[in-house]
Amino acid sequence: MEIRKWIIFILFIVIILFLLFLSTKNGLDNILFLLPEDIEFIVENKEHVLIISYVMQTFILITVLIFEVILLFFLTRLGLGKQFQLKEYVIPVLITSMLGLALNFVYNELFLTNTSSMDDYKNYVLSTPINYLIKPILICYLLFHFKILSSKVLDWIIVGGGYLLFTYVPGFLLLSFL
Repeated sequence: MEIRKWIIFILFIVIILFLLFLSTKNGLDNILFLLPEDIEFIVENKEHVLIISYVMQTFILITVLIFEVILLFFLTRLGLGKQFQLKEYVIPVLITSMLGLALNFVYNELFLTNTSSMDDYKNYVLSTPINYLIKPILICYLLFHFKILSSKVLDWIIVGGGYLLFTYVPGFLLLSFL
């Protein structure tokens, strides 16, 4: 049974890295339209820019995943008084990140092509419902599914609200003032 868990864990990691690569490539293709003054450099060095961007985004993703696991650990421990080990939160966070990346990729493919300026792009990022609506609900559902969270609405509000407060609000504030 332990080997099966490791195989599932590795499969999630591979899928997340693949989705991150698709998202990075898509973002690089879209940035060519938003930054016409830098287009020559990006086109000449597209493979190198893609590799550097992918590596940087991978490190950022690892940091975010670790942050989310620790955040959920403390939200359930301090907010709800439940005692679970950190490893119990890893699979729900991986699933949420995987689905979030997939949904963001599809959303970007559908709507980002209409973006013609950096201001439009910033407004688009701020209005994407996946990060502030779908991910908190999904993480609460997965924690409920893995028997970490109860079915009480107040528990979902505490964990989902705390997750939203510490993951989405700082990025929203940062982008709002740029």
